[in-house]
Amino acid sequence: MTDVQHDTSETETLLNEWGKWSRMGLGLNIGKSDNNNVYFINDDMALLVDRLVAELKRERPLLANIVIMYYRSDYNYPMISNALNIGETKARSLHKSAICWVDGALIGFTLDVKLA
Repeated sequence: MTDVQHDTSETETLLNEWGKWSRMGLGLNIGKSDNNNVYFINDDMALLVDRLVAELKRERPLLANIVIMYYRSDYNYPMISNALNIGETKARSLHKSAICWVDGALIGFTLDVKLA
């Protein structure tokens, strides 16, 4: 079996920006420093990511919860592992799986747009 390597750093950046956008929309950034209150994602892209996270929650709720905890609630791996009662290594692995799921969904979405 071959190990396929794919760079998901753009998706991680997009998820980071979505998390900031989401926190601002929900009013969760109140009392945080000003540099946490700035995001560089437009509303259309943020809404697309929001839609994908909602779809992930329907298909894989645990992965969606990790995305929400990590990016929206600003949890780190020890906090996630405590909240979900799993090991930290498992939390990291599931987080990576969630990023890959969103990355694949984004690729599928852009393919649909290009074909249409």
